Amino acid sequence: MVPKERLYLDGVPLLLARPERPRGWVLFLHGAGGSKERTARLAAPFHARGLATVHPDAPLHGERAEERWRFDPKDRANYLEGVVRAIAAQVTELPRLAAALAARPELADLPLLAAGASMGGYVWHELISRGLLRPRAAAILISSGFPLDAPPDFIEAHPEWSEAYASPPVTRAAAYPPTPLLHLHGARDPVVPLARMEETVAALRPAYRERDGRLAQIVFEGVGHELPEVMLEQAAGWLAFWSR
Repeated sequence: MVPKERLYLDGVPLLLARPERPRGWVLFLHGAGGSKERTARLAAPFHARGLATVHPDAPLHGERAEERWRFDPKDRANYLEGVVRAIAAQVTELPRLAAALAARPELADLPLLAAGASMGGYVWHELISRGLLRPRAAAILISSGFPLDAPPDFIEAHPEWSEAYASPPVTRAAAYPPTPLLHLHGARDPVVPLARMEETVAALRPAYRERDGRLAQIVFEGVGHELPEVMLEQAAGWLAFWSR
């Protein structure tokens, strides 16, 4: 088992798991209601391929949780507002956090790789499409390049978030290449419908037309909004391949 080190960088609590002589490091972002401990428990396939993993708590999550934000999908308004707030704050802080991590001796000169599940996958879409952080390759699990569907009254009540809905990351498709990008999704996902992932890949495809297999998708039959081991294995293999 790869040992985990608990760190605090720029006010962000995180876990760092580093195998001997890593070939790259994965910034692994969790989903809504998740935590650094959750993704750290899922990281063995990455470590087996010689990849270090870094697991931060997103804003409003884990050690940074606030009582107001419950991330209960049954409370739709609270859930949506909490997710959007967490995304906006994490997009702002991650470039600085990644720079601080890359400066550490144990990660210096290693390529940055991206993994994100659900909300964390969408955060990576925002970062890549806005040119804020450029990983060597990215694996997006059970997520898409579109924000969660929201009723019109939610957007009207929060006009500061209207741009995210009017111009989602996939509208900036030209900004993605040359980053290799793999989407992994469950065919029965009730939270992020499979169609949203497929729309994402379709929107990005023209930008990757001459990019030598750098855009891909894998659909897992019978899988919902979850991260089975086979999905994590495929994600780890993709990132290890492009870390060379």
